[in-house]
Amino acid sequence: MRYSLHNENNIDLVLFLNGVPVATVELKTDFTQTIDDAVDQYRFDRNPSPKGQNLEPLLSFPKGALVHSAVSNCEVLMTTRLDGTKTRFPPFNLGDNGAAGNPLNPNGHPTAYLWEQVWERDSWLERRTVHRPGKLRRN
Repeated sequence: MRYSLHNENNIDLVLFLNGVPVATVELKTDFTQTIDDAVDQYRFDRNPSPKGQNLEPLLSFPKGALVHSAVSNCEVLMTTRLDGTKTRFPPFNLGDNGAAGNPLNPNGHPTAYLWEQVWERDSWLERRTVHRPGKLRRN
């Protein structure tokens, strides 16, 4: 999706909920590029506040997408705030028997949990009861 007001840059995938952008994703296949290439795209090519220009609406905090993910066949990294080269991408992996990363998936990619569970339609639309000290409210 072309997202920029200033250039022709594209983001591989944008997830919307009722027309509101919630997540952006740079996708990489381990056969040609690494997850580090996706992280570098966000750090160097996806600046939410380009010097001397207006903010990029999709990338700026807090009005843009809520989460930005770098996804490969084997790993998922994410951030909630893009800040150029200072952006940090902690892992959003399941872990592999106490080790980092994701377990092997006999039915597909180790990162399939992302689109099969996290991004699954009902997960996004599910209403949960959240308990906060002194309050009980519906989300």
